[in-house]
Amino acid sequence: SLQPILVIIDTLREIHAGDENDSAQMRRVIGALVSSCDPAALLLLSHSRKANLTIPAAERDQLLDDARGSSYIAGRMDAICKLSWSPRRHLGRLTYQGRTIDRHSLTLRRLEGGFWALEADTLDLHTQAVLADSTLTSLRARAAVLSERSGLSVEACRARLRRRAGG
Repeated sequence: SLQPILVIIDTLREIHAGDENDSAQMRRVIGALVSSCDPAALLLLSHSRKANLTIPAAERDQLLDDARGSSYIAGRMDAICKLSWSPRRHLGRLTYQGRTIDRHSLTLRRLEGGFWALEADTLDLHTQAVLADSTLTSLRARAAVLSERSGLSVEACRARLRRRAGG
């Protein structure tokens, strides 16, 4: 029998007939999905709301508020990711944020066959430099320097460095 580690639902709107703006209905839908996929991780694809062009562009990108339907959905998720892309430039921007993850963005390049590759970004370069710096002898010191260079919190940098260092 299949024992998936990840179940992808494309799209959330297509798998139920309920009112996506009704928190009670969405709670039942999400609950049923989570219990039926357990112990696998669940990835829900959804479209964001249409941009409100009456507010300034800098205030439009509210990751947790951009999801369509009930706010219950975004509130229930461990993390929210948003992919926007420029077909002309073949570049995308993956922005993510979660309960325990500070907001961050990655630049992606669209390759032949529909694949995506990570473009080297400033945070990656800073992370590599901090890990390679032999004068920084503790995780705490490395996280402090990375925080200073990146603008991320020290805790977010500590978690990032742990992941990169493999422990």
